[in-house]
Amino acid sequence: MLFTTTIALVMFIETLSLNAAVVGQPGPVVVRGQLAQDPMPEISLILSSSGFNPAEVRSQSRRFLLSIDNRSGTSDLVFKLSRPDGTLIRELRMAGAGGDWTEAFDLSKGTYKLSEANHSAWVCTIVVP
Repeated sequence: MLFTTTIALVMFIETLSLNAAVVGQPGPVVVRGQLAQDPMPEISLILSSSGFNPAEVRSQSRRFLLSIDNRSGTSDLVFKLSRPDGTLIRELRMAGAGGDWTEAFDLSKGTYKLSEANHSAWVCTIVVP
């Protein structure tokens, strides 16, 4: 019983300390052993039967989330992200006629091409500063 009470008291004190740190100081906050970070910017694309919308995007930073909302009605898609020289960075197979996909990227400065393997006109250019 004493052991359980001690653990509960320690957890209560740690919670109070964390709350005081959040309210009292503008510095980083530790959450579950990790530093809270700024949210990663997101590039959202919609894939329709006519291709990606928008067809070109500029990222705010090297690190970003790329999100694709498949509204094309097409199943069994193969997305490819590649460099201008054709070097493949990532390939993703999406089965089914609907669905979303989101993935984090950390790319070097440059221009990249997102395409769908079976539809040559479905291309989105991604520019990274």
